[in-house]
Amino acid sequence: MAITKEQVIRAAERIAERGERPTNPRIRAELGEGSYSTINAHMKEWRAYQAEEQAPEPAPEAPQSPEVPEAIMAQAQQLAGQLVTAAWRESDRQHAEAIEAERHALQAEFDKLRAERQQHDAEIEELNDALARLEQQGEEAVAAEVEKAEAVRQELAQVQRQHADTREELAAVAATGKSDRERIKELREEVETVRRQAAEADQQARQQAAEAAQEARGQADEIARLRRDLEAAQAATAQAEQAAQKAADAAQAAEDQAERERATRIEAEREAREQCQRELSALEQRAVAAEARLAEAQEAAQRFEEWMQKGAKKGWRG
Repeated sequence: MAITKEQVIRAAERIAERGERPTNPRIRAELGEGSYSTINAHMKEWRAYQAEEQAPEPAPEAPQSPEVPEAIMAQAQQLAGQLVTAAWRESDRQHAEAIEAERHALQAEFDKLRAERQQHDAEIEELNDALARLEQQGEEAVAAEVEKAEAVRQELAQVQRQHADTREELAAVAATGKSDRERIKELREEVETVRRQAAEADQQARQQAAEAAQEARGQADEIARLRRDLEAAQAATAQAEQAAQKAADAAQAAEDQAERERATRIEAEREAREQCQRELSALEQRAVAAEARLAEAQEAAQRFEEWMQKGAKKGWRG
């Protein structure tokens, strides 16, 4: 914001009250801001006003003095001209000093802005490199997770195939058990038939003891053999049922383990994607902040260039 004439006048009066000469650099140091061109313009008005206030009142008309010699008049005019020339030179020197001080201040500000802009450019380039590296790392991480997921899917497919084979084996075992049960049923029916036959033979043996004795012994041996076959079939059926239960338990355990591993890998993939997303978001925020700082530096540089153009129009010299 540009300083006002009232601020410049108050600063000049404070400096004058301290017994110092109110020059443009002192006024700028007193205010802490403002350009030398603005301060100089306001000070011209203030000095003109001070000159009018301090001008002596017209002296009363003096009695006519004797005529001054021409030589003395010439010397007086020459001395007055020298005094005026010295005053103008002093004014030009002060103005030149003020302009030179302002030029140095503007040059320092320009150098500072240029250094800040170079620093911002370096930060932006560094952020762009970091963003590119993170994007590459994110792509590599995603590719690795996809590869892991594919491996998990292949393992799961293999486990499913093994599970299917196990089910087929269980079906075969169950079919065998069913066949054994049917055989046991047949054997029981045969045993029952034999029992009936034995009862009939026993009745006939009472009637025909001699002839039936030999036949009864043969029937007894057959019954014993059938009973042994029946017990063996029952034991085989029990073992088959135990094997089938163990195979079913193993298949269920393998399926549960595969499901847990798959859930763990899926959770790891999700966490990796979320981590990549958070890092990309943080980089985008840093890039936005850097672009904002660069825009501020560009605006400051634009203001400085406009200031220099105004100074060139007013006849400043660098």
